Amino acid sequence: MLDSSSLTYSWLTDQELDQIWELAQRPFTIGQWGPLWHAWNWPYAAEANDQYGFDFSVDDRFAVTGRREGGLFPLCLIRFGFWEGYNPDGHPDPTTYAEEHCAYDALFWQHKERVQRRYGTPQFDLIDTTDGRIPLHAAIWQTPHGLCILQQSAIDPQYGYEVHFWLEALPDATFTPSESLTTWLEERHRPPAEDIP
Repeated sequence: MLDSSSLTYSWLTDQELDQIWELAQRPFTIGQWGPLWHAWNWPYAAEANDQYGFDFSVDDRFAVTGRREGGLFPLCLIRFGFWEGYNPDGHPDPTTYAEEHCAYDALFWQHKERVQRRYGTPQFDLIDTTDGRIPLHAAIWQTPHGLCILQQSAIDPQYGYEVHFWLEALPDATFTPSESLTTWLEERHRPPAEDIP
């Protein structure tokens, strides 16, 4: 990954974009994805507690995180951009902040342009303003087994804003655009209250 002050990122290769798209076209199962990850040297090793989450790094270029429930992956994130200094109130230098903000936006828009040339026009383009700091953009492609989402995200702001692909299993293909995509995704994966210690 490359560093630009508090922005850490990788430019995904065309091959990596094609790999992500291939995952999105198949059933989100260990039987379908496991052999691909093995062939691509993505170092996933199934563990008994994967329902609570797993993560691994691919050649220090991007991180893969997700959950496995039995043989199904309900979600999987390919994280390739982290902006730790997204909060202007806590940033030491306004000029550097503006440069990082531009670089963070460029990371999304340039990947979106490349992805559109490969995947076609997304079914949805969303802007999430619920965080109140900066608008966060997302492009969503519906696939036979779920959603392939390229997004700027405040999913875990204690570590920073991200740019990632979020693969969301959605077998019934019922997705209604939400004002906050992040909230919609979080609600889908929030454990029932009785499961929270």
